[in-house]
Amino acid sequence: MNKITEHQKISSYFFVFSLGLIITFVLVDMTFFSDQLEKTAMNNALSKIKEKEKTFSSYFNTPKDILESTRKSNYFNKYLNNPKLYKSELDDIFLTISSINKNIMQFRFIDKNGIEKIRIDRKNKDLKPIIVNKNGLQNKSNRYYFSDSKEKEIEKVWYSNIDLNMEKGKVIKPFIPTLRAMLPISFNNEFAGVLIINYFMADALNELIHTSLYDIILLNEKGDYLVHHDNTKNWSFYNNEENALENEFNIYTKYILKDNLIQNKKFISKSLDFDTPEKLKILVQFKNEYLVKNQKEKLNQYLIVSLIIVLLSLLMSILFSKYLKKLFFILKDTKKLNVVLGHKVSEKTKELQELNENLEHKVKEEIKKNKEKEEQLFAQAKLAAMGDMIGNIAHQWRQPLSLISTNASGIKLRHQFGQYDYEELPVHMDKIVEKTQYLSETIDTFRNFLTEGKEYKDIILQDSINMALDIVNSSLRDNFIELENNINKLSPICINTISGELSEVIINVINNAKDVIIDKEVDDAYIKVNLIHLNKKIVISIEDNGGGIPDDIMPRIFEPYFTTKHKTQGTGLGLHMSYKIITDSLMGRIYAQNTDDGAKFFIELPLD
Repeated sequence: MNKITEHQKISSYFFVFSLGLIITFVLVDMTFFSDQLEKTAMNNALSKIKEKEKTFSSYFNTPKDILESTRKSNYFNKYLNNPKLYKSELDDIFLTISSINKNIMQFRFIDKNGIEKIRIDRKNKDLKPIIVNKNGLQNKSNRYYFSDSKEKEIEKVWYSNIDLNMEKGKVIKPFIPTLRAMLPISFNNEFAGVLIINYFMADALNELIHTSLYDIILLNEKGDYLVHHDNTKNWSFYNNEENALENEFNIYTKYILKDNLIQNKKFISKSLDFDTPEKLKILVQFKNEYLVKNQKEKLNQYLIVSLIIVLLSLLMSILFSKYLKKLFFILKDTKKLNVVLGHKVSEKTKELQELNENLEHKVKEEIKKNKEKEEQLFAQAKLAAMGDMIGNIAHQWRQPLSLISTNASGIKLRHQFGQYDYEELPVHMDKIVEKTQYLSETIDTFRNFLTEGKEYKDIILQDSINMALDIVNSSLRDNFIELENNINKLSPICINTISGELSEVIINVINNAKDVIIDKEVDDAYIKVNLIHLNKKIVISIEDNGGGIPDDIMPRIFEPYFTTKHKTQGTGLGLHMSYKIITDSLMGRIYAQNTDDGAKFFIELPLD
């Protein structure tokens, strides 16, 4: 029965161990890596917008180039001089250009009176263009683009808004997105008419919003959608969808319409640099489907890792059960031995009491015991200080390690989606090298602190204080505590002391103040460090606004094992060790006083 019981104990231990590993893995992954994909994607979204903007601009530049080239052609100038003679040649030129570029819906020349003289039509981009005969040409003198062209700068292309094609005042369905490019021309220093291209924009808009990683919206400065990743929301103005942007983005609407660039965790909005009457804006979000897919992959990953850990734990419980059983028996035997040893200790104590006749021997034994206790106190205090030191290292390393991880993840993600520009690689590598050098310098700082000898030597006092402040500064900054360093570096003070122990005392006092401030959740928290040079001594003061030390415990703050913290948060050895170092090793004095806002510690050291 005992064997079964012991085996059950071992299995339960391994089960708890595996459960702890699973929880640790999930928490670490969720804390540091779960949102890394979305962060990296949104960091790269601005470059994606610029890439889309560059591609989209070609749909503006192409009709502009066609109009300017046509205007400069000899045949067009000859036509302006003699329309009847060169009409057929110009018809052929317009038809040839329209045949080559399938995005041209209409290519026209309207004379100074608003009458169409040449017109090429294409119903859709899959059909061939045709020359409209004389009977089909119309009077466009009352159209806005003709009247506006008279007011525009001559010989310079201007654009209409991207809009839906209309016939007889009604929108054609299915929707045909169209852009008009217009070039007012002159002849003999007079307005001679307008060259106009109506350009199919469906392909351009589809190419703009199509991407595997992002949801993209194109809208105008009024907040009307032109195209939306959800096709049902396209051309919201014509679908009578008022406040479409506000319904989808709520409080962000006014900022999207007002600001040229908005970048946050949810979306990026940017104004596009195109010469349309109504300015265009592009809005990019991380694709929701991609997030859902990533979350499913994460869940599968958690399940697989959990299964592996449980199986390994079961296997380990089987393989090591016999050895652990032996360990249980040894522990039981150890308990028995402790009881026996306890009796023997009692007997030895009686023997020692009988030997009290030799007083000198007893005194030496007691001194030895006290020395051992003192060494144990300092050893425990050193371990506590080492824990604080590791915490400081973690604070110093967290930001550069996060930046290195973000750069590496970003490079990998952009490479996977074929968006990475290898010309940027040296810049990213320089950032990573810069942060690794910072980590190396941090290691050197902590190593110099930990390896300081216990010998007296001449030092610059400001350097020793600043080394201690550099070590704790990151931890204070992460807890929103301002460190006010009022040490004057311009008048260096040379002192013969033990540098490492002085730095250790400063760190202990500052850490103690930091813990009080965090525990009391002080707003606008600060710690001030000052240095005063008197005739034969120097005084270092460390002041905080943590509320001060209660009067009833002020006399006991330097006693060993005295602490107001929970036993899991403090040992009560930090200030005691600081007191012993200052009074015994450095021959100085340390004491504390309350101020209006908190406590102020004073460290006095002799200059002789």
